[in-house]
Amino acid sequence: MPFACNQKNQVMNNKIRKLLLILACGLIVAFGVSIYYQPKIFSIPTAINLDGDSIDIKIKNFNVLHEVLGNKHWELRADDAQIDYDKGRITLTRVAVTLNHNANSKSQIFADTGVMNTVTKEIELAGHVKFIADADQLFHRSRSPKSPSQINPEPIGE
Repeated sequence: MPFACNQKNQVMNNKIRKLLLILACGLIVAFGVSIYYQPKIFSIPTAINLDGDSIDIKIKNFNVLHEVLGNKHWELRADDAQIDYDKGRITLTRVAVTLNHNANSKSQIFADTGVMNTVTKEIELAGHVKFIADADQLFHRSRSPKSPSQINPEPIGE
């Protein structure tokens, strides 16, 4: 009798092993298929031109985000960006800049074109430049106005 029980256990163990093997193979195949059909996350639509000594790069959907300690300070977006290493500039088309002042207010600047200097990090915007901001943020600061006794006028002619 003990031999018959042992044989039943082996048959049951073999069935469980086969089931686990089929399940593991199915998971491996499903993982492989999901990796194969997953969109390429890190692919950036670019075009690279090699002109002699210089390298020019064109990027579609250009986006730069500046964060400090997890807080977004500003974001620069453009439909196209062309990087010219020889001149040290980035030419942008259809530019949108978002400036985050604090949690409740932000300003936005839109322009047809822009040029960013890669050395000084300055941006020049041109063509239908539009600035949108909360009027309270621009004109009413949290400072209280000074009383006349706190204002020290500079004497004229001294």
